[in-house]
Amino acid sequence: MTISVFNTAIDEPAYRALFNANWYLDHYKDVAAAGMDPWQHFIRHGMSEQRLPCPVAALSLEEQLWQGHASALEPLQALARQQGLEGAVAGWVLGRWHSAHGDHALAEPLLWHFFSEPAARLVVRHAGPCLLLFSALWHQNKTSEAASWLANPHWPEVADQALARLMLPQHHRLTTLNRFFQAHALCPVELQNPNAGLMLDNLAAHTVPAVQRRHWWQRQPLVTVIMPCYNAEATIATALRSLQQQSWQNLEILVVDDASTDGSANLVAHLSAQDPRISLLRHSTNQGAYAARNTALAVAKGHFITIHDGDDWSHPQKIERQAAGLYASKRAVASVSHWVRCTPEVNVTPWRQEESWVYRNVSSLMFRRVVLRKLGFWDKVSVNADTEYYYRILKRFGTAAITEVMPGIPLAFGRVDDQSLTQQSHSHLRTQYLENGLRRRYHEAAQQWHNTAAARNLYLSQAPGQRPFSAPAPMCRGTEEQKAHNLALLAQQSGLFDAAWYLRRYPDVAAAGMDPWLHYLRHGYKEGRDPGPGFSGSGYQWAEPRAQGKNPLLHLLSTDQAVGYTLPIHQGRLTWQPGRPSLLLCAHQVTEQCYGAERSFIDVLQALSALPFNLVVTLPSAIAAGYVEQIKELSHRVVILPYHWWQAGRTVETETVSQFAELIRQFNITLVYCNTLTLLEPLLAAKETSVPSITHVRELPEHDAPLCEALQCQPEQIRQHLLQHSDFFIANSQVVANYLNAPERVCIIPNIIESARFDLPLPRCARLQLGMISSNLPKKGLHDFVRLAALLHEQGVTVDCVLIGPENEHTRALFIEQAPPANLRFAGYLPSPQEAIGQLDVLVNLSHFQESFGRSVLEAMAASRPVICYDWGALPELVVHGKCGFLIPMGDVKQVAEYATLLASDKAMRISMGLAGKARAQELYSPVVMQQVMEALFKARLGNNF
Repeated sequence: MTISVFNTAIDEPAYRALFNANWYLDHYKDVAAAGMDPWQHFIRHGMSEQRLPCPVAALSLEEQLWQGHASALEPLQALARQQGLEGAVAGWVLGRWHSAHGDHALAEPLLWHFFSEPAARLVVRHAGPCLLLFSALWHQNKTSEAASWLANPHWPEVADQALARLMLPQHHRLTTLNRFFQAHALCPVELQNPNAGLMLDNLAAHTVPAVQRRHWWQRQPLVTVIMPCYNAEATIATALRSLQQQSWQNLEILVVDDASTDGSANLVAHLSAQDPRISLLRHSTNQGAYAARNTALAVAKGHFITIHDGDDWSHPQKIERQAAGLYASKRAVASVSHWVRCTPEVNVTPWRQEESWVYRNVSSLMFRRVVLRKLGFWDKVSVNADTEYYYRILKRFGTAAITEVMPGIPLAFGRVDDQSLTQQSHSHLRTQYLENGLRRRYHEAAQQWHNTAAARNLYLSQAPGQRPFSAPAPMCRGTEEQKAHNLALLAQQSGLFDAAWYLRRYPDVAAAGMDPWLHYLRHGYKEGRDPGPGFSGSGYQWAEPRAQGKNPLLHLLSTDQAVGYTLPIHQGRLTWQPGRPSLLLCAHQVTEQCYGAERSFIDVLQALSALPFNLVVTLPSAIAAGYVEQIKELSHRVVILPYHWWQAGRTVETETVSQFAELIRQFNITLVYCNTLTLLEPLLAAKETSVPSITHVRELPEHDAPLCEALQCQPEQIRQHLLQHSDFFIANSQVVANYLNAPERVCIIPNIIESARFDLPLPRCARLQLGMISSNLPKKGLHDFVRLAALLHEQGVTVDCVLIGPENEHTRALFIEQAPPANLRFAGYLPSPQEAIGQLDVLVNLSHFQESFGRSVLEAMAASRPVICYDWGALPELVVHGKCGFLIPMGDVKQVAEYATLLASDKAMRISMGLAGKARAQELYSPVVMQQVMEALFKARLGNNF
């Protein structure tokens, strides 16, 4: 196929037909600001600056594609099926994309499509498409088609065309390469072994022209060449030979072996014995290429200093030309040359086609010693530090500080190696384009440092204790101190650590006057504290076992997953059913010791999971993995989201409100349910999104001074707060409904019990086992229970009094600081109510505040155990006096002892009361009852949405 693709003269009428003056001014604001005629600017300047004459959607989509937005691929494919300018340019864009991914067969027809439209060449005005089509043909072994395409007389005059000719079998020989070098006033090269073919490792320069010494500098002042080496046994001899055979002979070649595991070091040692210009420096541990460079830079003696990689080959006049270019410019402190990337067979293989195959070789940087004095060393990262150093020089010394030597002509051939860092997925060259790409983020952070630091502060020592700017964690090398400091920078830049939020959330830290970041770093994460509203440390550790025992935020940062991090949404065990209404169910706390509210939340989930709903559950933490797993079993989605209790006067956490609102929108939530009265942000999100809300009230603030203290307000303030923010309420008892005093907005749904799970045998002890199960706080009647034990002991009643619950300062005072009654036994915390109740014959509840329900009492009844309770709060709703237990006036421990003595002596009564209690639990407090009432309630609240 022969297509004319280039014109030597500017086709003004063709450009006139494309040109969009209004778009040009709008798109290029500098032209509009200068008040220039848009057409005249384009013809005189814009074309040479590669500005577009008109909008081209394919080029905008291309930018999105390389940034990592796969969604741009489909519209590009649709454009490429069209005729005309957009379709042709889309062919170039997609052709480049497919070739970069090795899909040359897909690229070829797209590129022919590009060349079929002459107007496309008015938009893409460089040799890139020509080179790419040649490459696509060559990679498919279509060498005759590639040769025909190369012979097209309308190719532009670019050096790459000669390199393409070298790739054709009939031209793949030394004479072709030398013809290219000589055409650009470079000396020819030879073959190390004349009987072998053209290979990178077979190139040599036994004779080169002597440097003409017309000026003092051409006496060849010492040039230090730094060569890092790691497992380069197969290639380093070629790299060193290309240096030994340089026309510039006054060299100091410092090879730094970075703890190679192959024979690299021995090979270099052998060569250094033959050539005193070569010195071998060694690292005992692998530290990375830039640390190796720094080791050599610290001892370099050269007037000029440059770099050479251990797998590249340089033309014998490379150093001479760079030195000449450097001296030719009075303002320059450094020079760079250009190169190509190629296979060992000297076939050019760029990973992404740009305007040319030949491009600037930043690693060829040659600089004066003043650069070392002013700027110091390379950054200790795994990739891209040479680019950072390049731009640091420009920032410190000005835009004319680096001169380009023979642009467009390769003075070095860089070996393409699939194992090299540039081919690894996490640090591939493509990450310089990806929106969150590793190289791109590093470059942006470096640029910010360059732009904000004073010029004198751009010096970087060989081993700084702290980094001047953050680097993506996988890139960061250096000492552990440096890495730790880098993670601290990343944490604070990620937004996942919020100092103001941390101090609000943990007022004890603010009261202590501690730096919030240092507190989190040293203590907070160990105590289960979260760093900010957008990251749950316990949730991350629960989902990522490798983070167990580590700082979860630093672990996330070390995996380089913090950029764009959002709280994960975990799949529950239930299968999502499209079309069903979705509920957002918000737990109020997660604790290792699962108490009534947490167990009641499980009960609600069990009831709702049997109804036609999709259940999205939020938890404020995941510190109790077993509890979280229970939640997963009964839900469709689980989100672990840092939120905390409402308090009077507390600042509303707007980010948390937004997170809840986003969940509501994402899952099309039809109702928000809060597990207790302590939550605020979910209710605000419900208001914001016009979704109804229900608060399940299980507390009696009027009789719970510690709760009021925790919420920092009085019972009536709490009630008014609830009525203001929640649309409807579930009360777990009549006494709670009475507190709310809003009968039209309250439905009573008692807590429930699965009686079958409490078919427990009696302890079979010689003495009656009478016990109390609680959190062992004074408000729970702890001291009344001790007095009860003392009374029974004094009266000689054969009863063991068993205290079940967690150890705390109050139990330690009872059992350590003073001698308890002989019949009092501390059983400690037991993980399940069955284990606790299974130790007892009779349960007592001596709470000093009115219980809103009395879950342990109901569980004892379900287990056929008689109960003895104070006659207040919701307990009279559970216990029928004289039938399934006894109700005693609050504080009358003596009467409690009398009924305990009666039950101890009358086994028949114990059995009768136990059976009556179990029957009552089964009749009024079963899961079926809760399910029925909830179904009716939610139907009424959701209306047509049910």
